[in-house]
Amino acid sequence: MKLPEITNKQKEILHLVPKFRYLNRAHIQSFLHHKQRQYINKWLYDLSEKNYLLKQYSNKIVGKNRIPAIYSMNTNGIRYVKKLELFDTTYLNKLYYDKTRSDTFITHCLFLATICMQLEGKQNSTLTYTYITTNEWQKESHPFHFLKEHALTADVCFSKKQKGKKTRYYLLEIFDETLPRYRIRKRIRDYFTFFFNNQWEDTIKEDFPILLFVAFSKEKMIYNKRYLKKIFREYDSPEDLKMYVAVAYDIQTENVTGNIWEEIT
Repeated sequence: MKLPEITNKQKEILHLVPKFRYLNRAHIQSFLHHKQRQYINKWLYDLSEKNYLLKQYSNKIVGKNRIPAIYSMNTNGIRYVKKLELFDTTYLNKLYYDKTRSDTFITHCLFLATICMQLEGKQNSTLTYTYITTNEWQKESHPFHFLKEHALTADVCFSKKQKGKKTRYYLLEIFDETLPRYRIRKRIRDYFTFFFNNQWEDTIKEDFPILLFVAFSKEKMIYNKRYLKKIFREYDSPEDLKMYVAVAYDIQTENVTGNIWEEIT
């Protein structure tokens, strides 16, 4: 089947969306480093009309609280990206069902995109951030696929390179408000297992990443902090393991790179 013609900029958008699954116009414009909003809207409209992207939008809310349209992959978009072999095929097949995902799942994906957008926005001539999302390392040939093999549920791995300093890596996970506590405990313990098996150092040849855990409420953040402290002490507080917690609201209103993190000691 021949797919409808699209521009190179529209192809860039189709390369971008599967990294996060859901993006709004502001995300896309920021990631493309494009100043003209009207061009972004024109490209997105055309991609939606040609079934490359699925547009979700509600006109029930008006004024300053209006929610921007959200875009995810549609049938032709998935077919196009499959041909590029940039992503794992099993993962891409899941995208056919993204029109029925829960609001919690969509919020999670959009928030991850905001975090990565913030990282890009903090770059300058002496500071560089690079990131890889979990959707990218699902592919078996990806250098970070070993994270999936060890069942880590991190949403993104990013690095910070400052001129004259050593590159520092981070693993960040967002815990949804609906995630049961027993699953939070299991995920946290998986990070400790991963820390002690030395797989990161053997594969990446760099120091173990700093672990960042984000909750959507203060209550859940406090729970995460207490449980992390408990496990940290069970393992005799290893000096090389650095962990921090934060609330999503603080990231949204300040910045993921801001002074918002509480260290686990």
